[in-house]
Amino acid sequence: GLFGVPELSAPEGFRIAQENALRKADLLVERVCSMPPGPQTVFIFDELSDSLCRVADLADFVKIAHPERAFREAAEEACRSIGT
Repeated sequence: GLFGVPELSAPEGFRIAQENALRKADLLVERVCSMPPGPQTVFIFDELSDSLCRVADLADFVKIAHPERAFREAAEEACRSIGT
C-alpha cells in the first residue's frame, strides 16, 4: 500500500484507515474521560492526536498529489471525516 500502509493498496483502504483511527479515538476519549486528570491525560491526548493525524496528514497529501482520481477522492473523504 501507499507509504507502507497495507490498507492503502486500494482507494477503499482510506475508509478502513479512517474507521480504525476513529474507533481508536473513541476508545481513547472514553479512557481519558473515565480517569482523574494527571500526567497520563497528556499521554492519552498525544496518542489521540497521533492516531488521527497519521491518517489525516497522509490523506491530505494524497488528495492533492496522487495521479489516480479514485485515490484523491477517497483521501479527500478521509480528510473530511477525520476533520469532523
